[in-house]
Amino acid sequence: MADRQGNSETISWEAVNQLGRRYGAPEIDYQRFKSRFEPTNQNDPVAQQDSDTLHALVTRYGADGITLNTDTKEKHQQQGGEGEGELSQMAKRATQKAMG
Repeated sequence: MADRQGNSETISWEAVNQLGRRYGAPEIDYQRFKSRFEPTNQNDPVAQQDSDTLHALVTRYGADGITLNTDTKEKHQQQGGEGEGELSQMAKRATQKAMG
């Protein structure tokens, strides 16, 4: 399980959807996620913003699920940022709650 030490674990699509159902989000699977993570229309600013957000939160995805980026704070600080973003913190809390 992802923790403060930077260890990560893949979260299944079923677990992602279970969490999403709590917030009224539509079902997602590998293909739908891939279309958001790697948009085909690079000129669509909304699609690009979605993709950028997902790239910041997810280090890997596949048929088995997604792996959250647990190094967000360190990467942000190396780039001169002030630390972990609110969206990343919310995603981690929601994932921990859903997994546990």
